[in-house]
Amino acid sequence: MKSSREPDPDPAGVLPSSQRKHLEISGSLKQSGFGLRICKDPICEDFDLFYPDEIWENFPEGNKKQLLDNLAFSFTAHLPLLKGEDLDLKYDTSQPMVSSWIYNLFLRFLPTYRHLYEERAEGELLYVLRRMLTSDISFAENEDMGGLDFFETDERNVIVPFTFGKDSLLTYCVAKEIGLRPIPVCFYEPTEKYSKRHKLELIENFEKDFGEKIYFVDNGFANLRAGDDGWFGWESTLTTYALMSLPFAYSNGARYIIFSNEISCNDYFYDDRALKVMFDYEQSDLATGDLSALIRALTNGKVGCANFLQGLYEIAIIGILKNNFGKYLKYLMSCWADNSGATKCRWCQECSKCGRIFLFLAANGIDPQEQAGFSDNLFEEKYLSLFNIFSNYSGGSISGSTKGVTYDSIGINRDEQLLAFYLAYRRGFKGYAIDEFAKSKLVKEAEVRFVELIDKYYGFKESGMIPKFCRDDVNNLFKNSLSRSLSAIRAL
Repeated sequence: MKSSREPDPDPAGVLPSSQRKHLEISGSLKQSGFGLRICKDPICEDFDLFYPDEIWENFPEGNKKQLLDNLAFSFTAHLPLLKGEDLDLKYDTSQPMVSSWIYNLFLRFLPTYRHLYEERAEGELLYVLRRMLTSDISFAENEDMGGLDFFETDERNVIVPFTFGKDSLLTYCVAKEIGLRPIPVCFYEPTEKYSKRHKLELIENFEKDFGEKIYFVDNGFANLRAGDDGWFGWESTLTTYALMSLPFAYSNGARYIIFSNEISCNDYFYDDRALKVMFDYEQSDLATGDLSALIRALTNGKVGCANFLQGLYEIAIIGILKNNFGKYLKYLMSCWADNSGATKCRWCQECSKCGRIFLFLAANGIDPQEQAGFSDNLFEEKYLSLFNIFSNYSGGSISGSTKGVTYDSIGINRDEQLLAFYLAYRRGFKGYAIDEFAKSKLVKEAEVRFVELIDKYYGFKESGMIPKFCRDDVNNLFKNSLSRSLSAIRAL
């Protein structure tokens, strides 16, 4: 999206800016947080983001204004794409430091749109690119305050964006184990329609069990992201989490915001147009480094971003949780809880993410129902479509289509599921999916490739995303735990 001050007629037939519709975006400081008003004449909508009082009151006024500039843009830059119109965006906030980074995320995400919006696959690249380039953007006069004012921070104090998912749960546990002081912050996404009750209950019980404070932020700005199966607005999710974490970092003197993206977030493939498709670029190690540079610039070098898990696959992450932090498994919640299946159980048990986590738990010898809160056995026949390894398989009796989300929808993690089913089968788990797997040629493939598969998926690649001062502690914990997992697997 471009920023311009004057009307710009488009010779290709797009309306000149003087004739296009406008979105007027106004930001405000409130008693306990931020407000956004989005107006498209004559309709206006209001959105709020509130902080705990003690965090908000401690954050300097100048910091609030600059953070509002960046949040306003980060949560609204995608609106011309979401609304499907050539819209000009008029902000009453100042030019944010984050703007160029948001453009970069849009561009990096372009090849992925073709695969997320299959009904418009051929035109999606051009569609998104045109919306980006034809939207004029204007800001209020920039006061150029030169970054947020921060005190000195302590490298042992870290903010952990916390969802109760396997990744953030392990990050929190590892930080505690090696002597850091993790401050978990749960940013509630309202598109996860049924998760709020479950997460508030988990927070209450977690705090009682472990005497730890978990901050909960009801993120009303997230209502501006696409709902249902849409993806516009999700390109910059971690960026918004990093920005929203800054008041917590200020109050706690935290040096790092520790994200929890595993190594598969770096996976990619080349499509039929030879375009490199990285399914969620923002979660890659390259993006984490760039986001850290942005946050450092915004905080005058006082806060950065890091990641403990970029050297691990999902199945290994669950194995480490079992080996070292088993008492936390009862709090595991890795489901988006965005459909009615999650009204009573914190696992909807209707999405491929639930299927994948169920499978990886079983592969590690964890009973998903007894130890992790699943109410159903997802190896039963009606759940077969949750596993992408069974989609259109022609090597045996298995056939069907997969209810895939993100990585599951394109089968990038097919080999990880192959290993996981083999391990679950060898551990004696029961169900239709296990029986179908056992009858198929997949078993033979898993046996032939067994050493290759366990070396890869229970291996560990050292990552530069771990801060140097604690890198050896983190690496040693992972290596020792994975050695235990491999010993148990070989004993099968």
